[in-house]
Amino acid sequence: GAGSPTGTVTFTFGDGSPAETVALVGGVATASHAYISTAGSPYSVTAAYSGDSDFAGSSGSDTQSVEAGATTTAVTTSPDPSVVGQPVDVTVAVAAIAPGAGTPTGDVVVNFGDGSPIQTVTLVNGTATVVHTYTSAVGSPYIVSAGYVGSTDFQASTGTDTHTVDIALTTTTVTSAPDPSLTSEQVTATATVTANAPGAGTPTGTVTFDFGDGAAPVPAVVVGGTATATHTYATTAGSPYTITAAYGGDSSYSVSAGTDPHVVTAADTTTTLTAAPDPSAVGDSVTATATVTANAPGAGTPTGTVTFGFGDGTTVDAILVGGVATTGHTYTTTAGSPYTITATYQANGDYTSSTATETQTVTPNPTTLTVTSAPDPSVVGQQVTVTAAVTAPAGAGTPTGNVAFDFGDGTPTVTAAVVGGVATTEHTYGTAAGSPYTITATYEGDIDFTGSVGTDLHTVEPGTATVLVTSAADPSVVGEPVTVNATVVPDIPGAPVATGTVVFDFGDASLPVTASLIDGSAEVSHTYTDTVGSPYTITATYSGDVNLSAALGVDTQTVQPTATTVTVTSAPDPSLVGQEVTITAVVTSAQPGAVTPTGWVVFEFGDGLSNVAPLVDGVATISYLYSSADGSPYTITATYAGDANHVGAAGTDTQTVQPAPTTLSLAAGPDPSTEGEPVTFTALVTPDVPGAGTPTGAVLFDFGNGDTASATLSGGLAMLTYAYPSAVGSPFTISATYSGDGNFLGASATETQEVNAAGL
Repeated sequence: GAGSPTGTVTFTFGDGSPAETVALVGGVATASHAYISTAGSPYSVTAAYSGDSDFAGSSGSDTQSVEAGATTTAVTTSPDPSVVGQPVDVTVAVAAIAPGAGTPTGDVVVNFGDGSPIQTVTLVNGTATVVHTYTSAVGSPYIVSAGYVGSTDFQASTGTDTHTVDIALTTTTVTSAPDPSLTSEQVTATATVTANAPGAGTPTGTVTFDFGDGAAPVPAVVVGGTATATHTYATTAGSPYTITAAYGGDSSYSVSAGTDPHVVTAADTTTTLTAAPDPSAVGDSVTATATVTANAPGAGTPTGTVTFGFGDGTTVDAILVGGVATTGHTYTTTAGSPYTITATYQANGDYTSSTATETQTVTPNPTTLTVTSAPDPSVVGQQVTVTAAVTAPAGAGTPTGNVAFDFGDGTPTVTAAVVGGVATTEHTYGTAAGSPYTITATYEGDIDFTGSVGTDLHTVEPGTATVLVTSAADPSVVGEPVTVNATVVPDIPGAPVATGTVVFDFGDASLPVTASLIDGSAEVSHTYTDTVGSPYTITATYSGDVNLSAALGVDTQTVQPTATTVTVTSAPDPSLVGQEVTITAVVTSAQPGAVTPTGWVVFEFGDGLSNVAPLVDGVATISYLYSSADGSPYTITATYAGDANHVGAAGTDTQTVQPAPTTLSLAAGPDPSTEGEPVTFTALVTPDVPGAGTPTGAVLFDFGNGDTASATLSGGLAMLTYAYPSAVGSPFTISATYSGDGNFLGASATETQEVNAAGL
């Protein structure tokens, strides 16, 4: 037979899957099929041809072997990195390698790389997941490996992943007990170190305790997550203290620190007191001793101050040394004996206060009476102070009571109270007859001291006088009238008013002046004309009279320089730049009677320059040339430095400086010139008198033919060269115009220039 069969072919794959019918094309039919299992391999494949109208049906078969497919195993960990104690998801994904396909099944063996037991996990949809917790960061990063054991349809394979385990963060908490504690009581501090989520486990290592009082830090080993240390606080100063526990970390856990405020309160105390000798006499030194101890559970040696109250109104603070305070005290009276001594320890923050008492008996002391009178000798009618000093043995105290005075001149006895161991009274003797007088003082005694008697001899003499000298005004200035007063005061209270004369010497080589006393005083006026010799010594010599002896009085008079005024004028004003200006400074004294000022005046001209000139009869004159109007009007300052009799001063004036007018001179040559021949044009600008200086700026030349040119002044001269291109219009009128500058006014001038045609 021949030809190409048509129709269909039905394939049966031998694995129970549905048959597939495919049309013939050119006598060939093709089908694709994927075997999903090796079970039944080799498979019998049959192809049944259906036949067509020209060809009969037929069938054929073949065998197909199916082997287990290759696989890949992938391992992932999450979270990555993790921390110690944190659960980690280990995921194993097994996949078929092309051309194989399908979802592998079976078991996976996982090794976590940290020495922990291997785990076997069954694949579900090609994936297996297991949870693992790393208990240490030592060895990180870890190699996590997974082995797929394979199945009838898929080959075994392995995979790995690198997993990083970081140290876990920690938290350190601190407690202390007892809290509050007492001064010097032992305190136990406890630090608990825990891993922060997601970390877990029990940290190890060392905690360093700082108790916040400056003591050296204390290390302690962490056991079961806890470390303890003991400490004794010696003072409450700084309480509450901050206890800091610093965990140093280990290979798997981070460092951390915690704090706890610890309160230290004052410990209770007990004070004991002794005093010796007991009994004592008034004035004896008594030693009081206080011993302060801390009450349990407080400990240590209290410091600070003990206040001793001796029962007589006096108190003494004493410093504790080694818990003991000692002080001495002298009783000055028996009133109140026996006395109660109190010792009170003052709380100091570390220890509470406490008090103890003791009794002290005090007995009286003998006395001695000493009498004095002053002034001695005195003069008739002069008040005399009579003093009786009652003394007792050293340290016995101060006697009180009364003293009776007998002045020895037949006058009544006077009684005065003893104050601070002294009794004082006043007495005036009316006559010197009977001098010297015997003064007798009798002390009556008091509760603390026995009585006693003393005497003194007092002399009374005739009186003298004192001359009091004053001057006003003092200080004065040169040329100012000064009023000088002398008052003669009797040294004898109640004596007659002084009469006679006083001779005044003013201390400046002027003639002395004599004046009579009126009501005991004499007054004159004097004018000082110089400060040389100041302060001057003024003397007033009293001549004396029938009741008083001669006397001398002195005073000092300070004479200071007088103030001055400086008046400044300038002429001419206004002036021109370069014009000479005469500046005059007149220095006048504030006191009409003063001498004429001398010395020097410094002139500042307001343009940065200055000069000096001497004063002649109070006037200083100087000449000056202003070289610029820039800055006008200028402020002229004249400063007088002063002399021995005059205070310096300063005055000002303003000077207006105006630009000076100028004259412009114009010349040209050669003249005549020829077409194309260079001609030199010269303009000279000079200031008009009285102005002076050298103008600056530029000159504009107009050549008369429509051409112009400008030239800069140098030394007041401007020059340029110009060649006329044509003689048409000759002769030409040339003009030169100076525009001026800040110091000089403008000017202009004209000239004619004849230009001949070339070749003539």
